[in-house]
Amino acid sequence: PIFLEYTVSEQEEFCWYKLNNGNNNFVIGKTEITPKEGSNVINLFCNDTGPNIGSSQVTFDVDLEIPAQITLLVNSISQENSLQLSWNPSNATDFLNYNIYRSYNSFNNASALTPIATTATNSYKDTNLVSEGAYYYAVTAVDQASNENKKVISVSGTVADTIKPVVSILNPINTVYKTTPIAVQYTV
Repeated sequence: PIFLEYTVSEQEEFCWYKLNNGNNNFVIGKTEITPKEGSNVINLFCNDTGPNIGSSQVTFDVDLEIPAQITLLVNSISQENSLQLSWNPSNATDFLNYNIYRSYNSFNNASALTPIATTATNSYKDTNLVSEGAYYYAVTAVDQASNENKKVISVSGTVADTIKPVVSILNPINTVYKTTPIAVQYTV
């Protein structure tokens, strides 16, 4: 809720306000108001015990609109301990940035998570991951008023196999052979 709070320099007889040039509303002390989404103007008027009327005006914005949920793609990168994330740009008119969340488990709410990164672009490369490790990601759009839809659909990605096999030759060994053919033995 948004509250109208005010002070008056002397004893007032009564006060009233108009929100967005609407009806007069009498007020005593702190009062909850219901502004509209977007720009708002509130005018406050107070009568003192004489015939004098003082006034004050404030213009303020209300942004309760949460940016739409982001649809995410996660791709492994051949021979890298990385995953590439990409998504379509946010359509929020007051877009600020994206928050990127990661977990080892699937999740549908990012409220308990801390972003691993923030970016203004619609892609991100998560590096230094574990070979063949599975990770879950979600991306949220944040607007200028810090509105963020933390109800998400996490998407999984698995890092490429980046560990080279260890190969050992068992035979032939480092010696001189007096016969052919020579049997080759190895382990992987």
